[in-house]
Amino acid sequence: MASSSSSSSPSSSSSAERAAVGPELRAALVAMVRKRVPESDVEDIVQSALAEAFESPHAPKEPDALRRWIFGVAKNKVVDFHRRAGRETFELPDVPDAPAPHTEADLLRWAKRHLPEGDEARTTLDWMLREGDGEKLESIAASEKLPAPRVRQRVSRLRRHLKTHWAREVALLAALGVVITAIVIWVVRRPSEEPIAPNIHPEPSAEPMKMAGELRRSALATCDSATDDGGWKACLEGLDRAKALDPAGDNTPAVQTARRSAEEHLAPRRGPTKDDNITPPPVPTSKFDPLDSKSGPVFSKKATPAPSAIPTPTGMPKAAPKPTPTEPPPMPQKKSSIDSMTPPGLESVTGSGSGGGSGVGVGSKASSAKMAGSKSVAKPAPKKGGSKADYGGSSL
Repeated sequence: MASSSSSSSPSSSSSAERAAVGPELRAALVAMVRKRVPESDVEDIVQSALAEAFESPHAPKEPDALRRWIFGVAKNKVVDFHRRAGRETFELPDVPDAPAPHTEADLLRWAKRHLPEGDEARTTLDWMLREGDGEKLESIAASEKLPAPRVRQRVSRLRRHLKTHWAREVALLAALGVVITAIVIWVVRRPSEEPIAPNIHPEPSAEPMKMAGELRRSALATCDSATDDGGWKACLEGLDRAKALDPAGDNTPAVQTARRSAEEHLAPRRGPTKDDNITPPPVPTSKFDPLDSKSGPVFSKKATPAPSAIPTPTGMPKAAPKPTPTEPPPMPQKKSSIDSMTPPGLESVTGSGSGGGSGVGVGSKASSAKMAGSKSVAKPAPKKGGSKADYGGSSL
């Protein structure tokens, strides 16, 4: 009985462990191991971990502790696998279904770069990684000695934060991809522009050059002998035909001179107009500009006429004053020259004798004075600057 009881205890413990493992724990172990080893070795490592966990006498009895302990055994099996693979020289087989290691590393770096600030975010990210490896949040909360609802809330909040950033970057990359695609389609469907061929004039052949030279010589001869409009027109027509065959030859000096002469002779002549008979106005001599407000009119002074040699007549000179008769001194009895000038017949009037000598003398003097006064009035006007004798005065 004892032996049977002892033998039944290991079997009952192993059955209890198998019941505690369940399909969920096996699936979590497979997901964790598949991320770390090739697909062909996943089942071997999982079976080896479960067998070692069931056969170990140190396996815990509680289901949560047993779950964590089995995950630890599986991780050790993965480490042993890679250590053994590193010592082997043969090449590992390709694992097409497993994700590339650098992709996981890149995602982990991206998640760490977009974490919120604080140490709690890093701890929550570690919980998410442990949950991804198959560990339940209840066991994580028990190991961290925290309430399970709090751990679940922190993990869900961090997951929502990372999803928001991931969706934003994916939308930005999608928009950039659309723009790049549109540019590529536009470049591909854009009609190609045909290159424009350069307009190269062919070099004239020898035959047209020869014909142009003959036409030009004939036209120049016609121009030299032209005497009317018909000859000049024929000259221009010949030069134009030669220019059509050889444009460069039309630039010679002889051809240009002939063209100018023909054009001058054929130009219409202008007849006389009414404006031709109009005398142009005289050119103004004054420098005054009516539109210039700064300059005033300039007047020239008239030349003063030179004085003539004829003297200007002055007023009539005043008559000399008549001399006042004075009492002359007694004259001698001797007959003077005045008495001799007495006309005949006057002596009888004046008397004779000694008593009348003085009377005769006085009367003769008075008459001579009157005659002198009458003579002075009848004389012409003397010139300016004359002497007393010019005014008819007599010195007594």
